[in-house]
Amino acid sequence: MRIAQAILATAGALSLAACAAVGPNHSPPPVPATAQDKFVGSNFTAVAGTEVRGDWWRLYNDPVLDGLVAQALDANKDIAVATANIAKARAALRGARSDRLPQTNVGAAAQYGRPTGPDRAPGQDSDWAFSTGFDVAYEVDLFGRVRRGF
Repeated sequence: MRIAQAILATAGALSLAACAAVGPNHSPPPVPATAQDKFVGSNFTAVAGTEVRGDWWRLYNDPVLDGLVAQALDANKDIAVATANIAKARAALRGARSDRLPQTNVGAAAQYGRPTGPDRAPGQDSDWAFSTGFDVAYEVDLFGRVRRGF
């Protein structure tokens, strides 16, 4: 009777885990056509053919404006936050992509010591012990959790 209960509990836990792993495939919304146009959308050839410079405010040759823009850029934390968010998203994407690959772990250790106890050989003053290990783990993506991660 206990074996049947253990099997039933294990099957129930696996079923719940499978339901939590399976979900809808997310697809981003389409980008509107107006957002795909060039930044400067003008019919004038003088404007449409030129690129906007990164320091466009210097065209006015105003030192006060230059100082205000420099202050604004120094105090603007939104750019730093946006840069950090992009870095965080890229790191999450790299982590999600790495879940598709096998995970490996290699280890080695050495220990030096003096043996004690009744099984100590006569004349043995010291002893070395070495150990190594190599582990490989791979998650089979049965329910699509890894595939939907990126």
